[in-house]
Amino acid sequence: MAYEYNIVDNIVIFKFNRGKLNSITMETLQGLNEVIDRVNNEEELKGIILTGNGRYFSGGFDLGTFTSFQSQEEILDWFKYEEDVLLKLFTCTKPVIAAINGHATAMGMILSMACDYRLVVNNPKIK
Repeated sequence: MAYEYNIVDNIVIFKFNRGKLNSITMETLQGLNEVIDRVNNEEELKGIILTGNGRYFSGGFDLGTFTSFQSQEEILDWFKYEEDVLLKLFTCTKPVIAAINGHATAMGMILSMACDYRLVVNNPKIK
C-alpha cells in the first residue's frame, strides 16, 4: 500500500509508505483526501500528522506514474486532483503537522508546506 494510517489519541497519523522514497501516487492522494474529509467531519478527531515510513518523508511524485499516462487529458486530470487535495489539506479545519523524518523533495516538500506546522528531524543531512 502507498500509505498507511492509524489513529492515536484521536489524532490521525498518515504515513507515506511507497518504496524507498515514499513516492506519491494517485492511491496516496486518494487516501489523504479521504483522511482529510474524515478529520473535517468527525468532531472527536483532533488533527493530522503526516510523516514518512523509514528514512524519507517523501521524494515526491512517483515518476513511473508519469510514464504511464496515455493522453494530455490524463495528465491534466492528475494534476487537477493533486491541486484539489493540496487545497483541502491547506484549508483543513483541524491542525495538520508535517513530521519530516527525512528528505522531503518535490511534491513531498509541497505537501509539507501545505501543513500548518512542520517539525523536522535533527539531522545534518536534512538541515
